[in-house]
Amino acid sequence: MKRIIYALVFYKKLVVPIAVLSILLGVIVGASTGQFTAKSIKLMYIVFTPFVLFFVYEVRSPNEYYFYYNLGLSKRQLWGSAMLISVIVGYLIGKL
Repeated sequence: MKRIIYALVFYKKLVVPIAVLSILLGVIVGASTGQFTAKSIKLMYIVFTPFVLFFVYEVRSPNEYYFYYNLGLSKRQLWGSAMLISVIVGYLIGKL
């Protein structure tokens, strides 16, 4: 149970940048195709998660992995949980 909470803490740092980027690009893509839907935002949310994740944790603060490693989570587990949470959130956005 603690690992799930730690993974959510890891993901919490990504929510705002991914949401802003996906809404902005979803609106641009929706405007260019003439069909703005929640599906375009959902797609952008899921697609841009790895890019934002890479920028935030690999470029900006790579030493935070040591913190999560000491809590019992490897880099692979953190990335996998972030992608899984992103797919679930994207699915929920698509249901709006």
